Amino acid sequence: MITDQFNGRGADARPAVPVIHIASYLHGSAEDRARVAAEVNRACTEVGFFVVTGHGVDPQLTEALRGVSTAFFDLPEEEKRRYTSNPGRTMGYVPMGRENLAATLGKTRPADVKEVFDICRPDVPADEYYTSPMGRRLFRPYPWPDRPEQFREVWTQYYRTMERLAADMMRLFADALGLPSDYFADRTNRSVDYLRVINYPAQVEAPADGQLRAGEHTDYGTLTLLATEDVPGGLQVRTRAGEWSDVPHVSGGFVVNIGDMMAQWTNDVWVSTLHRVANPKAGQSARRQSIAFFQNPNYDTIIKPLATCVSEANPPRYEATPAGEWLVDKATKQRT
Repeated sequence: MITDQFNGRGADARPAVPVIHIASYLHGSAEDRARVAAEVNRACTEVGFFVVTGHGVDPQLTEALRGVSTAFFDLPEEEKRRYTSNPGRTMGYVPMGRENLAATLGKTRPADVKEVFDICRPDVPADEYYTSPMGRRLFRPYPWPDRPEQFREVWTQYYRTMERLAADMMRLFADALGLPSDYFADRTNRSVDYLRVINYPAQVEAPADGQLRAGEHTDYGTLTLLATEDVPGGLQVRTRAGEWSDVPHVSGGFVVNIGDMMAQWTNDVWVSTLHRVANPKAGQSARRQSIAFFQNPNYDTIIKPLATCVSEANPPRYEATPAGEWLVDKATKQRT
């Protein structure tokens, strides 16, 4: 049984976002794996965020993705817009003013100060799962930019690398929840994963009242793997005391956070935490780029509270929900 083992702390208590080294989980003994799983359980229970190191991802690959993405965002606006996704849909280029993440929570805010490029699975098999109405909606084709030349190659390589890391993390999550290590394998083996690079331009002019680089929101799926930059105006999480706390940048590390579907799976034993991307302070404006890989379950997976997270003290809080329907609803709301 997984329980909230930190109830003895004050209601407003929440630690800083921890840094967890997972090399010993990936390559160590059973004792090592159990120790790391306990650290992850604590982080997901208390904060919903942690930074992972020792993951085995080559930092040069991340820098290569940054390089080709920066080159794309630096192209003339007219050229970038050739790859614009249709309103209300995902994939491809998303220009400034087209997203409002706070709207996913029903909040009225000005549009986020960012532009984005998104991809889903680079090669989609021609079987019924992918060609069904829901499959066609979630795995839509998208045009690859002609420039820079290595854009498609680098993005595809990074996507595949994040798929592998996400699978490692889901095994770790299963262990942390007291489940068989492969519990999530057949629920995420055709997962609806998205890779997006987000360009936050330097703010030459002050944003509108209430306008942020990315408004407050929770993520939608199982987990997010985020590569950040150490520049002003970064990621913040909302504490139980209602304050916004900066998430640390760790060179070569990935910020990991759980999304709404993982919180529902765990019956809120693990928390999907509000977060946002703040504006830089006046006089400190700098361009920022974030690289986010979002793992979402197979769209036909039914999300309902796990038996290990249900008890008399914590009865089921959620009805069974198809993952695809949840994801479509959230993704539709975020576009203006």
